[in-house]
Amino acid sequence: MIGEGVLLASLDDPDITEILMVNRRLSPLRHPKLSELIVKDFTDIAAYSDQLTDYDG
Repeated sequence: MIGEGVLLASLDDPDITEILMVNRRLSPLRHPKLSELIVKDFTDIAAYSDQLTDYDG
């Protein structure tokens, strides 16, 4: 899948220091750069706006 390929390439890229993965459920993938935000209902993504600030991609 394209998203997984982008994620894996981003984890390997030394210029990328932090990645926030927004998912409906926890991922088994663990990495020091990676954190997750679990959002059960993406139609309510505005409720998570505070946690989505300071990301540029």
